[in-house]
Amino acid sequence: MMKTVSFFVVLIFMWLANFCEAQPVIVKNVDQSNFPEIKIQFFDRNPEVKNTSSYALLENASRVPSQLKRLKDSVSSGKDILILFENSVWPEYAPPRDYFKKMLKEALPYALKKGDRFFLATFDWTRPSDGKVLEIIEGNGTDNIDELQKQISNIEAPKIGNRIKLHSTELFQALAEGVQFLSSKRGANAPAIFVFSAEFSNIYNDKYDDAEVITDSRKADIPIYALRYQLMTAKYNLQKICHDTYGSHADVEETKNVEGLQKLNEMLVSVNSRCYGLFYELTYQTYAKPDGSIHEAEIVISGSDINKFSFQSPGIIYWFKKYPWLWAIVAFIVLGAIFLVYIFMRKKSKQRASEKMEVAAKMDRIRQENEDAIAQQQQAHLKEKKRREEEEEHNKITALEMEDIKQRAIRLKALPRPPSLTNAQSDRVTISTPDFNIGRDASKTQLHINDTTVSRLHATIAFEKGPGMSPSQLEGRFFIWDNGSGNGTDINGRKIPSISDANFIATELTSGDLIKMGNIQLVFNL
Repeated sequence: MMKTVSFFVVLIFMWLANFCEAQPVIVKNVDQSNFPEIKIQFFDRNPEVKNTSSYALLENASRVPSQLKRLKDSVSSGKDILILFENSVWPEYAPPRDYFKKMLKEALPYALKKGDRFFLATFDWTRPSDGKVLEIIEGNGTDNIDELQKQISNIEAPKIGNRIKLHSTELFQALAEGVQFLSSKRGANAPAIFVFSAEFSNIYNDKYDDAEVITDSRKADIPIYALRYQLMTAKYNLQKICHDTYGSHADVEETKNVEGLQKLNEMLVSVNSRCYGLFYELTYQTYAKPDGSIHEAEIVISGSDINKFSFQSPGIIYWFKKYPWLWAIVAFIVLGAIFLVYIFMRKKSKQRASEKMEVAAKMDRIRQENEDAIAQQQQAHLKEKKRREEEEEHNKITALEMEDIKQRAIRLKALPRPPSLTNAQSDRVTISTPDFNIGRDASKTQLHINDTTVSRLHATIAFEKGPGMSPSQLEGRFFIWDNGSGNGTDINGRKIPSISDANFIATELTSGDLIKMGNIQLVFNL
């Protein structure tokens, strides 16, 4: 369990590390199965660090004594080598070009091992067409020595064409493009870049510098090796680039070809260890408490590079492993708790038996009360259902009536001239609603008449509405009826039917009709 938790903690740490700048130390596993002894297994990409004194282990910023042990590496033996061949147009660069071609052709039969892949590219100046530097000659990776030797033999001084004749090369950009290219070809093999150069870089190209090349190379875990032809003084930090990317650097010269071949072979042999690192195990006694929490520690290399890792200390199981007699105490407590539970459950069982009879009687009483309540609820539900149905029917009728009033009001307003009523004093009142009530009650009428001979709701004038009339008889017409008033309503001296009469039919109004209600006379105008 503890190993599993530790494994996932380390995986999380390594996953987060992918988003940061590459570190020289890569923690592979943290084992705390023998807590408080902690064993950290890690790769160190710098093969020069190999002893305990070169490492310091810190917990809470305090150094903890530790022991270092070298473990057997379990990395791929195959290599992916990108050969970057500097190829300047400068005539004085012909000797380095010829020497490097000769060196490579002689070294390849001994350099190529089973599973290796070699890529080949030249570089000089930036191409105007795409701004790139590398000219890829072998881009698929090959283990065919004859084919590779043939490709190297065919390397010639670049043709200038329409480009400006410049003597220097784009060394930094070539290395940056090489890292990108080799990253895209990444497989199970250990990748590395071998640059053959006179360190003849263009000082006016500020697109890349040595720091960017180092950063990109370390993020991609690709070491850079350089064999430098001593044509001029070293002034472009090629040696620093090799050192900081965990590759190596060597100066070569034509007069010492055997020594140069030996250096190249040593570089090729070291590719795997410099790419993946050397495998170590660091053992120490932690100060952390066995509380099941996450703890952090740091591996410091040569006082500068700091590499953090995390582990989870064991929890309560640790104490039982350390003090086995704790199991007896726990067993006694558990058995005692079981016995107490048994006693408690027997007592509860007796209580439940005595309560069961009381509950049964109570349930009978409650059942009868519930049946009565249900019957009452059913009656109340039926009444409420009937009330809701009546209310819904009323609302439905009201909604239809309101919609009818709305539509008739729209058509009333659309008349060429608004209808009106005129009294004996020639006062004119406009009929502004489709149902126009006349009477003494101001709260229920649109035309309030304060006269005792007029009833509270005496009569109604309606537009396109007339009880007893068919729809075809209503269109565009006005009707009047009496609402059961005390003195009745006359039209042109003829008494009209009241709404309370049997077989009541509304009376149509035409313009100029004289309406008489009690002592009040009105003329209908249209």
